[in-house]
Amino acid sequence: MKKYQRIFSVAIVFSLLSLCCNAQKSKNKKAVKNKNQSTSIVVAPGELNLACPGKFPSILFANNDSKFTDKAKAILKGIAKTIKQKPEAVLHVNLISQSTKSGQRNCFQRIQHIISFLAEKEGISFDRINTNCDLLETFNPSKADIERTNTAEFTCE
Repeated sequence: MKKYQRIFSVAIVFSLLSLCCNAQKSKNKKAVKNKNQSTSIVVAPGELNLACPGKFPSILFANNDSKFTDKAKAILKGIAKTIKQKPEAVLHVNLISQSTKSGQRNCFQRIQHIISFLAEKEGISFDRINTNCDLLETFNPSKADIERTNTAEFTCE
């Protein structure tokens, strides 16, 4: 399993490098507003803890989807605002995925969307965002396992 995690991590690094180069090219393009309401917030907006260092609220994605709702965007904007206030801060994004090809693809797409949002729309430098996708091997996932594999967790150092 560790061999696959390393391979997946290397693939993410290369993809992020290409994403970085493409993001700078696409800065002048007009952003398209996403009207699909497919994510929800794990923590209610009134309970937001946006202190750095610390743990930020999580975002729960719908199954097999990587799009944000307006509430998820609000959480990401709050995280970006906090990160901008601390120039030395680094954001850690952790996702858990089922160890299937579709699970890995979902994890990678979610990471790409999170990084794109924070870097292109909020101006957070790519080198201040660390990402990780852990693989969960289960043959009959429980409801809790499925919810865990659809959650993006954020911490700040």
